Amino acid sequence: MAGATAAYIRTLRGGRSAEAVRVGVSKGVSMCLSVFIAMALSRLMEPEAYGTYLQVLYVYGTLLVLFSLGLPACYSYFLARTDAGEGRAVVTKLTVMSAAMGCVFSLTLFVLSDDIAGLLGNAALGPCLRLFSAVPVAMMPVAGVEGVLVACRRSGQLAIYVCLSRLLTLLCVVGAARMCGGGPLAVTGAFAAASVASAVWGLWLSYRPFTGVAPSGSSPGYVDFLRFALPVFYAGIYSFVISSASQFFVSRYFGASDFAVFANGFREMPLAVVVMSAVGAVLWPELSRLSMTDREECIGLWRRSVYKSAIVVWPVAVFCMFFAPEIMTAFFGESYRCGAVLFRLASLMCFVLVVPFFPLMTALGLSRGFARAHLLTAVAIVGLDWLAVRLIPSLTVIAAVSVTTRMLCVVSLLLMVSCATGLSAGRLLPLRLMWRLLWMSGLSCCAARAVTVFSGIENAPLTLAVALGVAVPAYLFFIRDFAGENHDEHEIGGSVPETPETMPESSLPAVSVIVACYNSEKTIGAMIESVLSQSYTDWELIITDDGSTDGTPEVIRQYAARDSRIIAMRTDIHYGAPSEARNMGLDRASGRYIAFLDSDDLWLPDKLRVQMDFIEANGYDFVYSYYEKISGGNSRSGRIVATKKRVGYSDILKSNHIPFLTAIIKRSVVGDTRFKDISQEDFCFWLDILKKGVTAHNQCVVTALYRISDGSRSSDKFKMARGYWHVIRHHQRTGFALCCRCMVSYAVEGLRKYMI
Repeated sequence: MAGATAAYIRTLRGGRSAEAVRVGVSKGVSMCLSVFIAMALSRLMEPEAYGTYLQVLYVYGTLLVLFSLGLPACYSYFLARTDAGEGRAVVTKLTVMSAAMGCVFSLTLFVLSDDIAGLLGNAALGPCLRLFSAVPVAMMPVAGVEGVLVACRRSGQLAIYVCLSRLLTLLCVVGAARMCGGGPLAVTGAFAAASVASAVWGLWLSYRPFTGVAPSGSSPGYVDFLRFALPVFYAGIYSFVISSASQFFVSRYFGASDFAVFANGFREMPLAVVVMSAVGAVLWPELSRLSMTDREECIGLWRRSVYKSAIVVWPVAVFCMFFAPEIMTAFFGESYRCGAVLFRLASLMCFVLVVPFFPLMTALGLSRGFARAHLLTAVAIVGLDWLAVRLIPSLTVIAAVSVTTRMLCVVSLLLMVSCATGLSAGRLLPLRLMWRLLWMSGLSCCAARAVTVFSGIENAPLTLAVALGVAVPAYLFFIRDFAGENHDEHEIGGSVPETPETMPESSLPAVSVIVACYNSEKTIGAMIESVLSQSYTDWELIITDDGSTDGTPEVIRQYAARDSRIIAMRTDIHYGAPSEARNMGLDRASGRYIAFLDSDDLWLPDKLRVQMDFIEANGYDFVYSYYEKISGGNSRSGRIVATKKRVGYSDILKSNHIPFLTAIIKRSVVGDTRFKDISQEDFCFWLDILKKGVTAHNQCVVTALYRISDGSRSSDKFKMARGYWHVIRHHQRTGFALCCRCMVSYAVEGLRKYMI
């Protein structure tokens, strides 16, 4: 059990995990206290009174989206792009704007309280709204405290603030319900008092990171805030319509009692909300920074966050679907057991909530597309809910409509990101690994359900306790094997290898050969043999497996056991592209020079010797050579591909003249340059190297054999051309006219190579 838990924790580790954990703790405690409030008030208040209190919060949440103008989103975005002096000015300006909107919000809520009560068909709602109108003017100026503290790396203070604020709210509202007989007016007043007290502390915390810092006059202005906030504001309105339309129709046409059942049952799983809000809060400033410097790492960080979130959220979502009746009974009482089907439908949303589109699309400049997708979804859900009320007045139908339309919205967002980045859904999301998480979660819950059924337990809390006692160890056991199989970045079957910094200089090899592979069982043995047969023996071979599902790891393990110069590694997940595997090899490499080879290609026996002699004779840092095409077996056919004798940045921009399997480059020249997770990643890598002013020299002899196969990535010429354009236009930021000229040269050179 301890080993399984350790493996699970290792799978979740990451450079930003500590920040996410602290934010997650704050949100988790807040969510738990909110659930405790709901549990307590469900028992202390009559359904009609409790429904009125929920309607107050519903109205506040609805109008908050309207009056906030998207300003809370500005804190994280702009603070990530400014220094401390500008940051203080940013907070001041945003606080002033939020306070002004809070005054308008409070006045509107006070004046229109009776009209809103009439719209929702509940006369008791009016006095409660008038009492509650003090909350917006107090809370809106501190709406960005989370963004401030996360952007300034003070998530620990955020955790304390959120936890104590929610605890104060719990004590106030539950105490008011007990002492005042569960009246909605008293509970609403207690909530308002707790909010005002929390607002004072939150305002102090917002300025705490800037203590002793003089404000700068060069910070973004009010127009800059509005220009960024308005698309976010529109998206927020549409998102709230999507999430609250069903509640409106239930409140309007079914009454307060049914609304209480719907509100308790059709709620997204708290853990999913906690995890995704925490991940989003941490990702947003990070993605905002990376989008200005490294879009590929921006995508990679987002992809890894999706997978790690799924590890936590998906098993709990599956458990909630299996044990929904027991959960509803244990938390809210027997009278709310009928909401189990609603809870199951809401739990379905957790499977797509792990994909945080908003921070990514905002960072990539796709906020307008995000807003448009939510507008269409909002229109669809309102129309379908209206039809459901008229034709099939059922709480279940309304919930099903909401879930279906929101899932379609997620699909549309995925397609937008795919089109904008040029990456398929399989490259954006670790679908294969997520599928395995799903069946592991299902198998664990099946075992838990079987135990509870055969034991004959009928008490809901006891059933949940037994089920958790079975499901949690089972899932940790599965994830332990899963982590051990697919997520160890160290040597397969061995200890963590020494890094170049810890190895004695005398033991460092001259050449580090880097290979990335995936499901290469049939060809990788021949590739390794071609390296072992080199007449130049001062090398190390670093093979990084990208989560193969065939016998590739076993072949690598056997060779590594026979020759200590072979280092076997694996990626943390299956990335579906060689970039991450090659980058791991670069990080591990200790040689003075770096050479690359693919798992289905071969080197001639004197490849390293003749090229190293060429380097030493001329003092070159970067060399390459001709190669020969082979197909099927390893027999040579004389189809030699000759490339340019000397290549600089402007030369390779027109076509990739450097065959990947023939290149040798000095490790100091590579420096911190790494492969990007895109199509044509090797071409972009050469461009990034040559952009430093380096010149590559061709030895003009054949040193390697390139295997042609129908299933290889290079066999799709149209995709390669599209990837080439994406590299020179978007990653190298080449002008449109020059891109067109380069594209013509690329097509001509590609045709020449193809005809050989």
